Formats: sequence, structure tokens, C-alpha cells
Amino acid sequence: MSRNKIPACILFALSLTLSAQEQLLDISSACAFGMEKEIDTADISVSAKIRGTPSAYETYDIYAPFDGRIDEVRSELFDLVYPETIMAKAVTKDMAALLDTANTSDPQSKKQILKRWKGSFDYYDIKPKDPGIIVNVYVKPKDYVNEGDKLFTVARKMQIIAVNTEPIYSHLATMMKASMASVRDDGVKVDLYLKSFVPLKDKPFFYRLWMDIEELKDRIKIGETFEGSIFIGESKNAKLVDRRDVIIKDGKRYLLIEIKPGLISADKLEILSPTKSFLPAQSRPAGTEPPQTEMKEKAKAAREESLSASKPAKKSVTALPSKAKNSAKKGVSAKTRKPAKASPKKEEYDAEQ
Repeated sequence: MSRNKIPACILFALSLTLSAQEQLLDISSACAFGMEKEIDTADISVSAKIRGTPSAYETYDIYAPFDGRIDEVRSELFDLVYPETIMAKAVTKDMAALLDTANTSDPQSKKQILKRWKGSFDYYDIKPKDPGIIVNVYVKPKDYVNEGDKLFTVARKMQIIAVNTEPIYSHLATMMKASMASVRDDGVKVDLYLKSFVPLKDKPFFYRLWMDIEELKDRIKIGETFEGSIFIGESKNAKLVDRRDVIIKDGKRYLLIEIKPGLISADKLEILSPTKSFLPAQSRPAGTEPPQTEMKEKAKAAREESLSASKPAKKSVTALPSKAKNSAKKGVSAKTRKPAKASPKKEEYDAEQ
């Protein structure tokens, strides 16, 4: 049901008081309730669809250890690397010149040159210091670099910034689990946990979600679209009712549940226990609640109908046409006429009301 709207029949029921002749007030004739229902007992599991794109954080850069040349690049963008991974091979400028000479020689001369200089000049392996995903590659094979130039950027962690594509009615909490897959490559699947979230402005039940990827994998590409679902929670043998049967007022939820009464006095009733039976506040499908003005009009009409039924019947008085004509001829206006005095019985009735 709509938030902060109480059905007309509930407002009317709350406005009525116990009469002196009755111990309990039966409002079944004043309100239109749905058919009686029972609170169900079943399992419930809640999840929501989400959509987002990966981004990197906790990144670090890998720099050139000396002036030289990157002779070979083995790792590519978005590869998963470990401390033992050889990402590239570098050589000094002197070694680069020697290799160029050897490469221009015939195969036999090249073999002899490399054998002669082996041990004096060697390749330097470029490796990461921590596991991660390569998010930037700044060099290509045969590029000359100076000491301190950037070669790679590696992200220790990856996250997906997403939004839910269907409403989430339950409360969110950090560490909730999610699973997503790349839209372009469904073979790239990741498990995530919720790191933080904020509600979207002017869009109730929708959130921006920051979710960390639990285990880094190859081909998690920044900027690509991932889709999946976030798991909200589940309960076994839960007591369940339809959401449309619940009344929301000031952030609290109410249900018209049948009770077993005990002792009853003129103004008090002992509640022994609730039952599994309840009455839906309105027999309407979800999403078709009447506007608040319509509910007020119905409550007013029901109240007036109840009061008119309890009032004593009034005698009909017919004005005499001849007297009215005579009054008009004498110039007596409605303003100068004295109001008719209420009968003592009517005054007593109005005081009671």
C-alpha cells in the first residue's frame, strides 16, 4: 500500500467511540474489508537484478629500473599477474646495440656473438610486486626508456559500480553477496560483496552500489558492462503476508489481525493471543489505492450516514406560500427576520453529539 496512507475505513474506525449500551463496536457494516486471509508460513528468498561497470583501485605503478630498452612485452592489458609473472624483459642500451648487431648478422655469427657476451649482458625481468590486474600498459617492444619511466599500472583490487535495475524493498547491509557476468563475454563471471551504497535521489528503492570483486580473474575489463544479481537474504518457515495488505504509517507497519479476547470491561479488553487470521484493509489490487482525498470523502460519508441513522426522525415542515408572499410585500428581508429557536429536544441532542 502507499506509504503514510491509512485506508478510509481505518480512519473511520479510529474516530468512533464505544457507546454506553455496547461493550464492543462492530464496524463491519461501516467499512469495506476484503475476504479474511491467513498468515502463511513458507520460505522466502529475496534478490535483485543489478547492472554496472568495473573500475580499479589500490593501484601501483611499475617503473623502468635503468636507462635501456624494453626488448619484449609479455603481459597485456587486463591480464592477471602475480609476483612471479614476467611482464616484460629489458636490456641496457649497450646490450640493445649488441643485440641489434647480432640480429643483422647471419645466424652463425649471431650465435657466436650471444655466446661470447653471455653472462656479461643479460635480460632484466620486469615483475609485479603484488598480484593484480594490469590496467595500463605504457610501452611496447623495442621502446627505449629512461630510469623511472612508467611501464605498467597494476590494480590490487577491482570493484564494480552498479545500480539495481529493479526495486529493493528490504534494507541493504554491507558484505551482502552478489554475482555478475560480462555482457560481451559470459565466460567472465565474478563473485562480489557489497562495500557501500547510497540511495538514488528522487528514485525510491534504487541505490548506487560499490561492490568489491572477491577473486581477481583475467579479462575483467574496465568500462565493460556487467549484469547479475545481489542476494538480499532468505528466511525459512517465515510468516508471510501480501505487501498490499500491510498499512504503513510514520515508517511503521500495521496489520489487522484477529485476536482472542479475554475479560472485557466497559472500556478495556484483554488480549489473550493473536490468531493467524487477518483482514486486508482494502479489497483492491496492489497499486490501485485511492487518493487521500477520496478516502477522506468516503470516511466523511460513512460518518454522516452513521450519525443520520442515529438521529430521531424530523417532522417535515411546509412553508405557507401565502405568508411568504405577505412578508415579501411588507418588505421584511431575510436578514431582519429573527431566527427560529431550537427546540429543547434538539439542543439536548446536539449537546450529546
